Amino acid sequence: MRKRIVFSVIAAVLAAWIGMADAQAADEEVQATIKQLQAQLEAQQKELKQLKNQQVDVAELLEKQRANEDKLYKVADDIGNVDWLHGFKISGDLRLRYQGQSYRGYNQTVDKDKSKPWRNRSRIRFRIGFEKTLLDDQFLVAARLATGDYDTKYPGNNEPTSTNVTMTNDFSKKDIWLDQAYVKYTPKFLKGLEVIGGKMPTPMVHTDMIWDDDVNPEGFWAQYKYSQLPGGFKPFVGAGYFIVKENSQYDYNDCTMADFELGFDWELAKDFKWTLAANYYVWDNYQYSYNYGAANGNDVDSDKNLAAGAFRVFNLTNEFKFKFLGKENKAYFDWAYNCADDDPNYDYKNQNKAYAVGYKFGNNKKKGDWSVGYKYAYIEANATPGYFADSDFGYVNKKGHVIDAKYNLADFLTVGGKVFLTQDIAGPMAGPTDVTTLFDVEWKF
Repeated sequence: MRKRIVFSVIAAVLAAWIGMADAQAADEEVQATIKQLQAQLEAQQKELKQLKNQQVDVAELLEKQRANEDKLYKVADDIGNVDWLHGFKISGDLRLRYQGQSYRGYNQTVDKDKSKPWRNRSRIRFRIGFEKTLLDDQFLVAARLATGDYDTKYPGNNEPTSTNVTMTNDFSKKDIWLDQAYVKYTPKFLKGLEVIGGKMPTPMVHTDMIWDDDVNPEGFWAQYKYSQLPGGFKPFVGAGYFIVKENSQYDYNDCTMADFELGFDWELAKDFKWTLAANYYVWDNYQYSYNYGAANGNDVDSDKNLAAGAFRVFNLTNEFKFKFLGKENKAYFDWAYNCADDDPNYDYKNQNKAYAVGYKFGNNKKKGDWSVGYKYAYIEANATPGYFADSDFGYVNKKGHVIDAKYNLADFLTVGGKVFLTQDIAGPMAGPTDVTTLFDVEWKF
């Protein structure tokens, strides 16, 4: 019995000890699990903190990137929109020309038996121009460079009536000249006023009977056009003062030209406009040999002065623009009279009048456009200074016909041609017909 009790007590002690051991083991396991969980939590918190820091860095990086992009866009915008580029334009053209003409007028001093009857020339014209507007488009500053051949009378000077340069002289380099350089002022406080100074496109209403298309006079011009009258009637008045020749020698008179213009633009109907302009040109001292560039059809006396004595030219120009058969049309009539002509030479007496009529059907603006034109002109020897008249026509002391056509192969590319059939009006070369043919290929940009 006692053994059973002792055994029971021992068993109970063992059971309690084992239980305590198990509890302790369980507690240690729990503690270990807790520690493991705490370690995992700390690791997760550390990772979360790192992620949070990384997110902050990414946000800052994105913000910096956006700021840099803004700076980049601003720089790009400034490059594309700097102040000096506003209102700045570049334009130009390149023309290749074949020119064939009867050689009679170019070989008068050569033995006719040895002269060739036909002259063939290949020619180039290149022009590039720049424009810039200022002060809310009230000022226009412009310049243009162009090719040009030398003047025959004044080596070193180019002809004012041509921007062509002939392919010749052993592949020599060709000259580029200052063709235009002027400032135009159109104030907003007085709408209709225009003031120009410098070497400018011919500003007065004109045709090539008086002014070749390549002439750019030098001096000052002002015009005012009033556009507030009803019925599309816009009268205008203009005046200009131009320097033709400034002489450094004290005994040589300077040569100037003044012009006074009066006229109107009148829109008589939709797509029908009539322009009428009267110009009075006063040339001072132009007749002296040291002032004019070349006679080019004007009569010359024994002292090589122009025999007309003086040029006071009244010019009346009518121009009509209208639409017909869906095409733009232009017709004109031009008339001129030299009031101061006093040529004593019988063959040239009273040779002081000129007139021209012309018509053009169509226009050349875009691919597929075409135009055709015709002109007849009768320009007596002393009607106007020959040095500035249409050079292709033969200047002055000429009468004859011109037929032309042009076609747009592309918006920027045209092909065209002209035929001139002309005769001298007075003098020893009067009678026979001169023939000139032109064929052009022209690129514009």
